Amino acid sequence: EENPVRSLFTLIHRFSGWVALQILEAPTSAAAEVRIHRFVALASQLRALHNYSAMFSVVLALGMHRFSFCCCFA
Repeated sequence: EENPVRSLFTLIHRFSGWVALQILEAPTSAAAEVRIHRFVALASQLRALHNYSAMFSVVLALGMHRFSFCCCFA
């Protein structure tokens, strides 16, 4: 029997990874910036819908340390 909490954390982890991948695969820093802004807007909409699990996934991805150097290339 699957543990529902474990399933939720797995889903959050996978979604966060997808968000991070979408940003990191941007061909230019300007494209990465546009994608970041879109994900911030998405997180805001998810919060308004009270979908905190999905919002947490987006925020988690945006806060990953690898962006501290990857999104600042110009």
